Amino acid sequence: MRTRLYAAGVLAGLAALGVLIVLLVGPGRYHPSPPDITAHPLPDAAGEILYVDPDGCIVRARASGESRQRVTCPGPETGLVTWVDATTIGFQRTGKAPSPTWVQHNLQTGAETTTAQYPLYGPPDPVSVRGERAEFDGSGSLYRVTGTERLRIFRFEGPRDQRPTLVTWSPDGEWLLLGYRGELWIVRRDGTEARTLANARMYWQPTASWWIDGYGFLPKYTLSDRAAAGTPPAGAVPVPAGTTR
Repeated sequence: MRTRLYAAGVLAGLAALGVLIVLLVGPGRYHPSPPDITAHPLPDAAGEILYVDPDGCIVRARASGESRQRVTCPGPETGLVTWVDATTIGFQRTGKAPSPTWVQHNLQTGAETTTAQYPLYGPPDPVSVRGERAEFDGSGSLYRVTGTERLRIFRFEGPRDQRPTLVTWSPDGEWLLLGYRGELWIVRRDGTEARTLANARMYWQPTASWWIDGYGFLPKYTLSDRAAAGTPPAGAVPVPAGTTR
């Protein structure tokens, strides 16, 4: 009888240990998000980042994490978003017949103008203004490549079938903005710091734009120069309403 009780006690102890390991290790492996930037700001991260939050509102956030505010809330049909200049942003409103429309919003007056255009969008440029290249390995870890030097700057420990992707370098080349399962992450180019900036609507193309005074914005978008009367111009990338990554 004592032997059975002892064996049962050992099994119960092992089960409790297993639960503890899952609690301690599991989130680090399967929820590999960096610390939240609001609790751990990055004072030297320059500029402002635009993104679309889960409610379809466009948010203007300091890259340092020190403040953020909603600019406008076009709703669930909000597509790509970008800076135009220091006082103007542009965004794509999808789901409008016969095609998506492009809206420019003045940050000072709130005035909006609409054109029937498509953003001509390509993959984010993996090379920064400093000439450094961002590369991911098969596990999702991020490397900075300069000439023959390849330095790992962010170790990803999540599932391999759900890896982060590059959204853009910062315009000054000091930071990288990554997308992962609806989150935006900021990573310092030397790998010493990483933060979770926000939850964002991530279409099959990233929806974020980084502005720094004196450098401009990234990633770059080019608008078509003709109205979309029925079919988009060659190279255009319409984004279906409600599509997620």
